[in-house]
Amino acid sequence: MVSSASTLALSAPLPFVTLSDDGSFEIAPEAVTYLQQIRGDIAVVAIAGLYRTGKSYLLNLLLGRDQESEMFDVGATVNACTKGIWIWGQPAGSQTRHPAFKHLSKDTTIVFMDTEGLGSTQRSQTQDTRIFALALLLSSTFIYNSRGVIDASAIEDLSLVVNLTKYIQAKAHKTETEDGSELSVFFPDFLWVVRDFTLQLQEDGKKVTSKDYFESALKQQPPLTEEVVQKNRIRSLLSTFFPSRDCVTMVRPLSDEALLRDLIRQPYDSLRPEFREQMEVLRNKLSTLLKPKTMMSKVLNGAMLLSLTENYVAAFSGSSPVITSVWDRVLESQCDQALESAKQVFQAAMDAAITEKTNNDGASTAYNKDLLQELYVSKKKSIDDSASIAGDGTQYLQDQLTSSRDLLEDIVTQYNSRALGPCKSSILNNFLVEKMVESIFEWGTQVKTVFRSNEAKLVSDIASTQQNLRSIEAKVRVAQEMLSQQKESYEKAVHSITERITSERGTLRDEIESKQRN
Repeated sequence: MVSSASTLALSAPLPFVTLSDDGSFEIAPEAVTYLQQIRGDIAVVAIAGLYRTGKSYLLNLLLGRDQESEMFDVGATVNACTKGIWIWGQPAGSQTRHPAFKHLSKDTTIVFMDTEGLGSTQRSQTQDTRIFALALLLSSTFIYNSRGVIDASAIEDLSLVVNLTKYIQAKAHKTETEDGSELSVFFPDFLWVVRDFTLQLQEDGKKVTSKDYFESALKQQPPLTEEVVQKNRIRSLLSTFFPSRDCVTMVRPLSDEALLRDLIRQPYDSLRPEFREQMEVLRNKLSTLLKPKTMMSKVLNGAMLLSLTENYVAAFSGSSPVITSVWDRVLESQCDQALESAKQVFQAAMDAAITEKTNNDGASTAYNKDLLQELYVSKKKSIDDSASIAGDGTQYLQDQLTSSRDLLEDIVTQYNSRALGPCKSSILNNFLVEKMVESIFEWGTQVKTVFRSNEAKLVSDIASTQQNLRSIEAKVRVAQEMLSQQKESYEKAVHSITERITSERGTLRDEIESKQRN
């Protein structure tokens, strides 16, 4: 049963991923409990950036909690305030949410994810990269928060994107030709928020948008030094990793330095009008970008996001996570949970059957058996009619898994409300053992069939691509040979014409000199 909106609306942020003394990731138990309740879609907004740049304050504004007693922790010292990763979930159907997010379905939960600031003296570059990578891999929209302008220094602050290809692999067998583009399909939409922005958005005297400003900063610069070459690599990777990207620039919220140091206590209406206008622009852009988190075209719920996190955390504790392998383990976990759920239902039915006295009343026994058969046939037919394998089969398998679970729950519920006599539990038990175990094994066979089909198609596609590549290479070689032959012919023709012109010129000169002598 789907949890109610009030249950899923957190009254305060929760620690999600923490770092232990030895630097390894751990998942907080309270976050585990919370995410397991979310049965609907989940959309994740993560924010990252250098420490002490106002990330938590920005999230509080997005949540509309700038003056609430509970909010993401905000500090006024030079030390990093947020430790690890924290989350705050709000149902999309909540009455308190901002209108910008009302395009999401009501059963969607929006989870805001606050990450520990980068560049802190308390963390190594490896830990920074892993926190950054984890936020990228788990979010559907990623906000990068910085201050000032997007210049060479700001690009340098994002140097850890170069390390992402070292710490994350899209597939198990990495090739030398991979440039990071294969990771882009797993990365979220990217929104760069530039705080305390003081420049005019103009280029060559003409107004430009903040997105134009961002794109201009990503242009390659003449590689005059090794430092420029390194920054160009960062620019290239940002463009490759995040094909869907945008930017918002924001002025300082207040001009008074003393009030800025106590910004968290200042009423929202007291902030500069220009800042509040830009905050509304940010909300609208986030609304355009925000969508439920997906993996391999499958929309995730809270339990699946939790399983994904657990597998990434385990992978980071060892070596580099392989995204496709992590997803395989998530699917396996979902299968295990479905089997365990079925076992629990079977056990409950058997326990009830043992404690009940069997009734020999033939009429109620026949009625209960007919009732079960009627429920099973009608429900099973609706599933079979709607089932169709498409794409890579993952959606089909997930739908079958969900449908089987719902079928089981629905049949048991309706049967218990309509069955007669003390024999009803024993009849239900026999039915479940006979039918549902059979269905589970049938689903397992479907899993193997779909994955084998996908593997065969992938091998075929690779072979076809290789054949096309060889054909193109052959055509290029033929064209190059023809071009070389034509060039040689033209050179011979030019040489012959030059010799003829020289000869004719000499003959003509001799004739002129002969006539002059006569």
